[in-house]
Amino acid sequence: MDHSRTLRRIALFKLVPDQELAKLAALMKPVKCRQGEEIFQEGSSDDRLFVVVLGSVRATRRVQGSEEAPVATIGSDSYFGELALASAEHKRSATITALEDSELLALSGKDVDAAAEKDPVFGYHFYKALAQGIAVRLRAAAGDVAILKSLSASR
Repeated sequence: MDHSRTLRRIALFKLVPDQELAKLAALMKPVKCRQGEEIFQEGSSDDRLFVVVLGSVRATRRVQGSEEAPVATIGSDSYFGELALASAEHKRSATITALEDSELLALSGKDVDAAAEKDPVFGYHFYKALAQGIAVRLRAAAGDVAILKSLSASR
């Protein structure tokens, strides 16, 4: 099945040329999750990026020992797990659980690396998109930290 149309809707891949997007789509593996199913756990090793095609998932992090705190809800046409493709030693920073029956696409870092080695043009476009996506999320996180600091200072 060609997942190019789905990937085109994802902000991370909006600027990837069509030919390279088709190659990326061919690497995607469909994953179906049931409501309540854990996709991965905080601290685990996994080299996959996930795209939410249909449904939604929740990211939680451990705080104060074993208590779980919600971090984000990720819905259709979004993605998570991109840092796993940027670093081979990456450990998951959150636990991801399906909030409802969901359809995902999974992209393995090993598959991307192998494709990029064979096709440097593909690798250039993919890793450029990944770097830009990570930069956008870092800027947003920095803004959130600044807001939290100003709120805590005003108390």
